[in-house]
Amino acid sequence: MDESTVDLPVPGIRIYQNNLKGVRIGLPMNHFYEDLEPEVNVAMQAAIRTFQELGAEIVEVGLPLLKHAQGATMAIMQGEMFAIHEHWIDTRAEDYGPDVRMMLEGGRQVPASTYLQAQRARHLIVNDFLNALSGVDVLLTPATPLTPPRADDVELYEKSLRLTNFTAPANLTGMPSLSMPCGFSPSGMPINLQLIGRPFDEATVLGIGYAYESNTDWHTRHPKLLTKSDA
Repeated sequence: MDESTVDLPVPGIRIYQNNLKGVRIGLPMNHFYEDLEPEVNVAMQAAIRTFQELGAEIVEVGLPLLKHAQGATMAIMQGEMFAIHEHWIDTRAEDYGPDVRMMLEGGRQVPASTYLQAQRARHLIVNDFLNALSGVDVLLTPATPLTPPRADDVELYEKSLRLTNFTAPANLTGMPSLSMPCGFSPSGMPINLQLIGRPFDEATVLGIGYAYESNTDWHTRHPKLLTKSDA
């Protein structure tokens, strides 16, 4: 068994049908609901109303240590990626794309003390999530703060860096999470929500997600594919 895995039974899915009465959904307003593109905010408010119509209780929760998540994530990710790729980056760097190579080379510069401090921060952020989840079944957040940028967007690089801001904390903490469609922008770009649950409680996350999916049709729609004439 992989040393990073846990030997536990695989959960099924908790079936709520069309009734989420008794389910409590937490909204972590700091970080996740700040600085959203207007169309993302509109889609999320509509999703919140859908969960309420299904009977769920919506409550606000806090994640005061989440401001440290991005720095901890980058230090751990870059350090571990470089440790895995060190031999190849030293012997066949030309086989890597320039963006990936730049990220890997950045990991070479991460001191051991920074990596250890990031792991300590990770432990505190895990406890932050456990505290937030202690009174609710799942957390509901946008999956991204903005809609996907076009390849020719002049701010493509800056916007691309923001696309993982809301999904990275679940990766850092190991909390089970589910991203699913919840709308489209006026220009036809997809918008997703994210559900985050307690450790090893995938059944609840999937069940609540399935209840939402069963009562909306966003998952059946597709973004418009652009042609050369649209460019």
